[in-house]
This record gives sequence, C-alpha cells and structure tokens, in this order.
Amino acid sequence: MMRLCLVSVFKFQIMFDNRPILKIKKDKIDRYVNICNVIIIVFTFIYPAICYSDLPEYIPAHYNFNGEVNRYDEKSWIWFLPILSLGLNVGLYYLIKIPHTFNYLVKITPQNAEDNYKKGSKMMRFTALVISILFLVITYQTVTLALNGLQKTPVWSEYLIYFLLFILTFGTLTYALWESFKRKK
Repeated sequence: MMRLCLVSVFKFQIMFDNRPILKIKKDKIDRYVNICNVIIIVFTFIYPAICYSDLPEYIPAHYNFNGEVNRYDEKSWIWFLPILSLGLNVGLYYLIKIPHTFNYLVKITPQNAEDNYKKGSKMMRFTALVISILFLVITYQTVTLALNGLQKTPVWSEYLIYFLLFILTFGTLTYALWESFKRKK
C-alpha cells in the first residue's frame, strides 16, 4: 500500500514537471475582484463586531434546507464563518500564484500555458469572491436572526444563497468548459 502511495505521488510530480512555470500578471478585472473580496471579508468581520455585545448568549449556528434554525451555539460561534472565509481566501490567494498545478481540460504546452494560467487564475479569483459573498450573507443572516429572535431566514437570503451556490458550482464549470471548447476551434 505504501509503495502505491509513493508511486502516485511520483506520477503526480511528473505530471507538472513539463509544465512551464510562469508569473501571471493581474489585469484590471483581477485587481477589482481582489479589492471587492477584501472589502467583503472586512465587512464580514466588522458587522458581527459591531453587534456582538447585543447578541444573545446563544445564536443560530445551523439552518436546514428550508432556512429554519435547527441548532444554536454560543455567540462566540459568530466568528467561525469570518475566520473560515479569511482562511479560504488566503489559501486561494497563494494557490492562484501557482497556476501550473491546476487541473486543465487541455494539455498545457509552452504555447498555451500563459492563456490557460490567466483563465485558471481568474476563475479561482471569482470563486474566492463568491465564497466571500456567501459567507457574508450567512453571517449577516445569523446576526440578524439572533438580534431579532427569529427562527427562520428571510426568503430573499435563502434564494441568494442558493443562487450563489449555483453560480459557484455551475458557473465556474460552465466558464471552464466554454473557454476550453473556444480554444479548440
């Protein structure tokens, strides 16, 4: 079993050995997405900080598919999503710097590497942005429900979360497939 694991790691390393390692420059859209992402993450921390002293001892910590609260936890739990959002975004920030390790639908060659790396990095930036927005909405609704003593999320926030999850899942996949097929023409 150990030998199989070592062989798999060796094959994984070989897969990236012939890919060019390039430093990809950010364009205007990349910079705007990064700025928006930082603002959203900061607000994800600021809103609970402003309301923290007014929160009850136990706040909503989990919701079912209908948006109903099905678990409560201590109010310190409110920091879980902002910290998770920050951690995921820091990880994605560093991952974007090594686009040669991403999975691509086409074979990466010196001729197509820069284009594929730019598109892969852009896709990761938008994924990070959608994750930040999703965590902001959930944090906002948790604080709002806790302050108002409600048991169910507003309908608009449920649909917004479903929409964001749809975009995160199918939007990035559709973008990757579209760009891949566009290059083959």
